[in-house]
Amino acid sequence: MIVTNTEPKIMAISEDIENALKSIINYYFQTLRCEYKLYDFFNLFIISLKLTESADKRLLISLLIFFNQIPNFQLIYILHLILNYLFEFLRDNAVKNIAKKCLDDFYNEISINFNNIPNDFKKKLLDILIQINQNEENKMDGIESIEIKFYSIKWMSLFLKKIIKKYIESKDNSNGNEEDIINKYVKRFKKILKIMLNIIKNKNEKSEYFKKDDKNDTSFYYHFKEITSSLKSFFKSNQIKKKDRIKNEFETIIADYLATDNETLLEQLVEYIKIFFEIFQEDAFSKCTDFLENFSFILTSEDEKIFTVGKKTLDEILKNKDYQKKIKVLIEKLLKNLENKDSDFIIKRTEEFIKLLIEKINKQTVYELFVVELDKIKNKEFVIKIINIINNQLLDPNNAEIIKYRVGESDEIKKRNKFFEKLFETWSINSISCLLLCLIAEDFELSYELLKNFGKINLTQNDLDEYSQIIQIFESKKFTSKYIF
Repeated sequence: MIVTNTEPKIMAISEDIENALKSIINYYFQTLRCEYKLYDFFNLFIISLKLTESADKRLLISLLIFFNQIPNFQLIYILHLILNYLFEFLRDNAVKNIAKKCLDDFYNEISINFNNIPNDFKKKLLDILIQINQNEENKMDGIESIEIKFYSIKWMSLFLKKIIKKYIESKDNSNGNEEDIINKYVKRFKKILKIMLNIIKNKNEKSEYFKKDDKNDTSFYYHFKEITSSLKSFFKSNQIKKKDRIKNEFETIIADYLATDNETLLEQLVEYIKIFFEIFQEDAFSKCTDFLENFSFILTSEDEKIFTVGKKTLDEILKNKDYQKKIKVLIEKLLKNLENKDSDFIIKRTEEFIKLLIEKINKQTVYELFVVELDKIKNKEFVIKIINIINNQLLDPNNAEIIKYRVGESDEIKKRNKFFEKLFETWSINSISCLLLCLIAEDFELSYELLKNFGKINLTQNDLDEYSQIIQIFESKKFTSKYIF
């Protein structure tokens, strides 16, 4: 291959030889009309090149650009034979820029002529793009690898958008068996979702492609947004609503990624959680228990940014009445995750979590669920901490009303007294906590009886620490009205 020879004397004539080759090819196609032989020639030409030297790569790219300019020569039909080479050339600084130009040219051509490309070729190209990105998963440190991932994501975003527009959003009924066609893409869509989430999970913050600009198509986030929008349309389609199996496969992917401390990844997952609740309502996550268990990790994260993301997500979850009934799972997991944390952190997260719940769910129900879970926990010290947190919550005038003990036979009074008795039974694990509960409920007779028995208790240092909390509560603003009473 004299055209790719890098020896100085030969290089002087290589450009002329390359141009002559192009002229011969053009004449062969335009005059003899033997395009099928030209495809064979091009395939043979690729095989003959070693493609290890930059000169070989430059020649191939140059010929690709040239071939693509020949009228009526559909190079797009053999693009799947050389697409992986073009992406690999992004590693070579000597040909990177011309490789990008070639990729951009093909990208624009596909964007314009997508509907005219046979479906089999589309699937081949999409499979190659997916494979290219998957091969790069363990190479995120190099800028070349990030560029390959970016360009493949950009292309996949285009394919996804065009497929959705043609087979789902189109009002034209002439496309044929749309349901059969779209079902063939489901597996590929799942892979694209996982690829996108993995890129965020392993992202290199230093790369310019990760600058958070969802309005600029030179950033990952722009194309992530495009992919999310396309998948949302996909989820809304009848093809998915009719098939729980397909929806469940996607929801499993989302749930599996929830146990992460990556703030950006969680933000992306929140978008999908919102989409699922918006579209599927009470059926948003069929494996509700598994989903809530994974989600509980976010609410006990020590990273405030992650917890903030979790609060936004919980707000979406609690809009669903069916999930409000299953919130017991989340409370159980939350307490388990908090059990071995620092005291101050336990107090902070539990208070915030209860506040989130009582904004959406009946207050009494929330506290009753906590009681059920506390009765299962063997760690007495931890249980007392949670009880004291709830006592402080109940001191709030807006909450205290649900626990006030009253004498009477009305259904409302009976219900309230039963709630107090349920708490009293659990709170009995600690005499101080129990006394505070009675004072909050304004059952002063029972409070007096408890105080009389305090002298019979063998006090430990922990008990004395608990006693000091009574003084703090007596002096608190929340307790002022009861203190006066």
